Amino acid sequence: MYLEDAIKLKPSVELRIGFRGEFTSGWKEAQGRASNYAFDTAGVIATQPVVGNSPFTVNKAKFLPAPRVAIAWSPFASKKTVIRAGAGLYYALLDNLSYRLDQNGPYNAVSAVKNIAFSNIAPDAVYAGAKAIPSGVQPDLRTPTVESWTLKNRTTSLAEHGAGRQLRRIAWLPRMLSVDANLPTPTILPSFAVPGGLPSWSVFYYPPGAPLANHSVWNTTHWLSEGISSYHGLEVDVNRRLSHGLQFRGVYTFSKTLDDGRQHEYERCNKLSRVCGESASTQDRLRPGFFRLHHAAVFNAT
Repeated sequence: MYLEDAIKLKPSVELRIGFRGEFTSGWKEAQGRASNYAFDTAGVIATQPVVGNSPFTVNKAKFLPAPRVAIAWSPFASKKTVIRAGAGLYYALLDNLSYRLDQNGPYNAVSAVKNIAFSNIAPDAVYAGAKAIPSGVQPDLRTPTVESWTLKNRTTSLAEHGAGRQLRRIAWLPRMLSVDANLPTPTILPSFAVPGGLPSWSVFYYPPGAPLANHSVWNTTHWLSEGISSYHGLEVDVNRRLSHGLQFRGVYTFSKTLDDGRQHEYERCNKLSRVCGESASTQDRLRPGFFRLHHAAVFNAT
């Protein structure tokens, strides 16, 4: 469902208001074979998956309201300069979960065993010590949500040239994190034992050889809706038309990207230094994104 209305407040001011409403009954498996792992109250993954019509225990997408609003203002009588501002809420529906649920028992189980000779591997063989490799999604997964706002001004002239500036902010609240949901239980370090150079967060340690939280299954690949990400950008766009159809255009963007991809830190700590830090503060957890690009410029001529 989508509704939109444009209101001319003044000859130089226009307001647009929109609303999009989405809903879904949740991702379902047609034959009742959706297999997903649950977690106990301590956050430890179960040994056996739960099988049913849906991988979700709670449907958090029954109603997804997405309001939008925008305004345009031309402050001068010449109407050569226009200032625009807008904000809105957007959703990315979860319709690709089969990729993350395609290796769970009892219908499509994947297991692994360590330290066996290659010569002992054979079709349909049973190996002592083999354990399942779980895969799945958060049972109460939330729909990835984008908050966006822009502030833009554009100036044109009869000389066939124009210039524009735009401020943009995009935030994913929440966004998907791909995590290992079966790490060892960490040991919290007292402040006097924190290695030098680490931030003043809650610091914990994975002892060498520590068992996984659930030692009956191997490490997992899970999607959790626990991440946050933000993008802030300043864009400058200048174009100029000359005679004989010749046109030049240059665009420059300065941006900053922050995210909460702590899983990368977990894996690095677990496999290398084994010492990790985590803050309870959202601001402390935000770090420059792995896909950040502070400066970008494009120039073309036609």
